[in-house]
Amino acid sequence: MPNPARIAVLLDYQNVWLVGHAQYGRGCETFQGVPEPAKLADLIASRRDVPSKVTAIGVFRGRPDPRHEPRPASANDKQAQNWERDPRLRMFRRPLTYRGWPPGRPAPGTRYNPPIEKGVDVALAVELVRLSLMEQARFEALVVFSSDTDLVPALDLCQLLGGPVIEVACWEGANALQDRQMKLPACHYLSEADWRSVCKDWSGLA
Repeated sequence: MPNPARIAVLLDYQNVWLVGHAQYGRGCETFQGVPEPAKLADLIASRRDVPSKVTAIGVFRGRPDPRHEPRPASANDKQAQNWERDPRLRMFRRPLTYRGWPPGRPAPGTRYNPPIEKGVDVALAVELVRLSLMEQARFEALVVFSSDTDLVPALDLCQLLGGPVIEVACWEGANALQDRQMKLPACHYLSEADWRSVCKDWSGLA
């Protein structure tokens, strides 16, 4: 029996969470539906056409500033600490950018701007290309979970490089990062049942 294919799964985490929450988490509080990266990666591996095992997981997300958002920052840190107990997993976190802070009712004539991620998608794209160029012997496939079209150029480049097979994943009904006519890269669509199977309630721990 051949050895299972080794794959790396790269998660654009805020996109994974926001899109999943919009699709399946309506009515839930912020911390009630939090996808567990390792469970999500292993689920994707189980859906591939060939026997596969996840040997590396990259989680790309922003980190709230505890001076502005102490509870979200604490939850973010606890999640990172918990998830990195899995030796396959590596966190890539970048500070959120705050403009127009603090939150609340904006002054007349002004607009409140929530904190935003900066550089997270670039970090994921760089790691994807690095793995394609420098880690070819380690992986048979690289899977990117996101619906952010900013990642398409990096996906296109990696397919041209001829290294590990490039695949994508997204929630059912969301934007798949693939050519609609060519059906490339191959996409793994995950359902509401999948969402519920990988989510953890952090409301009592955050």
